[in-house]
Amino acid sequence: LEIINDDHEIKHNQHLDEPSLYPHEIKKAFDGLKCIATHMRQEDEEKKVKEEWKYVALVIDRLFLYIFTTACVAGTCGIILQAPSIYDNRKPIDVIKSNRF
Repeated sequence: LEIINDDHEIKHNQHLDEPSLYPHEIKKAFDGLKCIATHMRQEDEEKKVKEEWKYVALVIDRLFLYIFTTACVAGTCGIILQAPSIYDNRKPIDVIKSNRF
């Protein structure tokens, strides 16, 4: 007779000849309940690990969003500020050559 405890170790019952307090079916039901409880604990642990990794992914995603936004704004400002017409204070040639103004 093998009994699985909470630490997933298998122990052999040394007193097989002792009279049982429970019928064989009840022992099987208890073993099934232990197996189900162990399985539920494992599922809860796996779910907890998945949620932790989802949080890590969310943080990394947000970090890359901020880096990307900063790079786009800095690049746009850099391109606009390099335009030569911003710093040219001379009058346009069409204003100088035309007689209308």
